[in-house]
Amino acid sequence: MPSFELEFARGEGRIVYIQTLFEYQNNGTEGFVEFDGYFYADIGDESEYGVQSNDQTLIVWMRGDGYQKEGDPYTTYFDTLGQEVYEVTFTKREVVKDTSSYGPLEDSDGEEMNVCFFPTKRQRIFFTVQKVVEKVGVPVVFG
Repeated sequence: MPSFELEFARGEGRIVYIQTLFEYQNNGTEGFVEFDGYFYADIGDESEYGVQSNDQTLIVWMRGDGYQKEGDPYTTYFDTLGQEVYEVTFTKREVVKDTSSYGPLEDSDGEEMNVCFFPTKRQRIFFTVQKVVEKVGVPVVFG
């Protein structure tokens, strides 16, 4: 069964990490993505993590079923069925709920603390499409 992948990219590093994708919509001029993961960017007055830029490259693609190549049983390969690349600007963020994981850790005095090792949130990120960079293959549809 084909799989759907989505990634936001920026020259100096990724500021959106998608652990679980719940919903993606894009009509070619605006859209949103709902996911569980982290988002390090400023939108308007919100600057939770102090990253400077709302401008991103959005890459979405459909991949065919994974397969192995003869002589390489440890790697799964995928054929890309369709790919779309957009330049987008984030316009709004809605946090649905905190999904961070916490665990015990001892401090230097031997006291146990409850520490967040991986801060994540289920959230929606809204964006406007500034430019369609590329559309190749079959239309990419999530759901």
